[in-house]
Amino acid sequence: MKRLVILRPLYILILAIAIISPAACLQAKNIDDLNQITLPVNDQTRNERNRAIRSAFQQVIVRYSGVSPGKVANQLSSNKVSASQYLQRFYYEQPEPSEDENETTSSQLNLVMVFDPVAINKLLGQIRLPQWGINRPELLIWIAIGDKHQRFLFGADHQVDIDKLISSKKDDPFFNSFNEDTSDTAVTELDSELNDVDTQEYSAEYLEKVGTEDNLLDRLNLISHKRGLPILFPLLDLQDQFALDSADVWGRFVVPIRNASSRYQPDAILAGRVELVSEGWIVDWLLMDDSASEVWQDAEVTLVESLETGLNQAVERLASRFSVVKDSTSDKQVLRIAIQDVIGITSLTGLEEYLSSLTAVSHMKLVRVKASNVEYELSLNGDINQLMQSIRLADRLVEIDVPVQSYQLDSEVRPAYYFRWNLEL
Repeated sequence: MKRLVILRPLYILILAIAIISPAACLQAKNIDDLNQITLPVNDQTRNERNRAIRSAFQQVIVRYSGVSPGKVANQLSSNKVSASQYLQRFYYEQPEPSEDENETTSSQLNLVMVFDPVAINKLLGQIRLPQWGINRPELLIWIAIGDKHQRFLFGADHQVDIDKLISSKKDDPFFNSFNEDTSDTAVTELDSELNDVDTQEYSAEYLEKVGTEDNLLDRLNLISHKRGLPILFPLLDLQDQFALDSADVWGRFVVPIRNASSRYQPDAILAGRVELVSEGWIVDWLLMDDSASEVWQDAEVTLVESLETGLNQAVERLASRFSVVKDSTSDKQVLRIAIQDVIGITSLTGLEEYLSSLTAVSHMKLVRVKASNVEYELSLNGDINQLMQSIRLADRLVEIDVPVQSYQLDSEVRPAYYFRWNLEL
């Protein structure tokens, strides 16, 4: 069973310095292993391997498209896609030793599968699923959990805080769920089950309301890995406590949330108000980045369902902003851009590699060169807004509002956007 991790003061200080340091703050991250999945298997037979390949391939398509697993499964099934055709290589490995001394892993195997990224992107266009590039926004998550009388910010000590919140409702006549099936027999049976798996510190009410004995931070980080979206949680140290109160997140007040988030330099922020009610949990979510904000509400029976559903929805909403659906049958929109500070062949090669990596760009053509200034014509998938969102996310191309005179190229067609190339990133 996973235990609470208590951070020592020195460790917190070092981690805080690393986060605050400009050199450590990266706005967007390239996720380079989207096409690799590792799954446990029972043996090395063909049937077991094929089962794992099908499951892994669906996970890869979810990562590359950003859409829900259910929609991906339907598209793959209706188009009769064979997962094995997209597999580049696979190999078996022994899993890492378990922390549980009673758990035997000698007979267990992991199957590592690597799929062809070029073929996957081509497939996405064929089955009309969006393509989400490897450059992903980093999402900072603030969550306030409580009720009308008490609340706290979700962090490393959340299990203790949640247990206190739930325990305080035992004597509340409005929380009938705590009065259902509370006979001595039921409690004794549940206590016996808890003792068997070494979870006696969790009450029956805790497991009923939370829905798992796992650490909730670990569960959310697992979703982050499965969906290919980097996430981070605030330290909730003294600096965070001075900058933001649980009431600010509870009320989803944008200004204090943005101000407190600035030390982490995230690309997007997810703020959640998670309220315990007699039927379960009601969650109000706020998702915002520099270009847009969205709000929605959800209700689930258990807390783990509430948090996992909210994060999955946030992933899909962010993916819809940055992904594009490529359509080879429609006319491509052509956009001309001008870029300065492209000095030397290394700089030009880096620029072209970057432009070709943008999912919104179908084709590119170098049309003019003058000193360190260049112009390209870009054929687009999707619209210009999606392209500009991807560009602004990475900061490799820095938009210039009014170009200097030396930046004006002799051209009959004026570029729609002007940029400066940032080769150092």
